[in-house]
Amino acid sequence: MKYLDIIVRTIILIIFLAEIFYIIPKVMIPDIIEEFRKAFGKENNNI
Repeated sequence: MKYLDIIVRTIILIIFLAEIFYIIPKVMIPDIIEEFRKAFGKENNNI
């Protein structure tokens, strides 16, 4: 039973980390891209 408990905890941890690394970039990357577009847009307008 100890091995099963360790395996289950490991699987839960992997799923938890995978969701964090999947959801956070999905939310953050569009904001980062938007900031880059604003920055490059201002530079292009000055030129």
